[in-house]
Amino acid sequence: MKGCFKYKSVGYFLWTAGQRHDPSKKDYHFVWKVNYEDNKNYTEYPMTYINWHPGEPNRIENNDNCVNLFSNHDYTWNNQPCHFRFCFVCEMNKMMT
Repeated sequence: MKGCFKYKSVGYFLWTAGQRHDPSKKDYHFVWKVNYEDNKNYTEYPMTYINWHPGEPNRIENNDNCVNLFSNHDYTWNNQPCHFRFCFVCEMNKMMT
């Protein structure tokens, strides 16, 4: 993962599409926010599967509104501020031939 941030104890941090549903509410309601084309309008999907690292999500008052993975901890989830610069994982639609 050349160019990705690696921290000694947790490995690589990788962004997902997980975000807090309503950041102004400061609750633990996270969803998948997917943008298909215009980078302005998102479609939200409920998280039907969760894999939080023990003790996560935490720091609810510190704007930790986005979900990332810890590579050294079985890719469990963590919440971080969305402006951090991490690499990301993405899902791509199968190309039609």
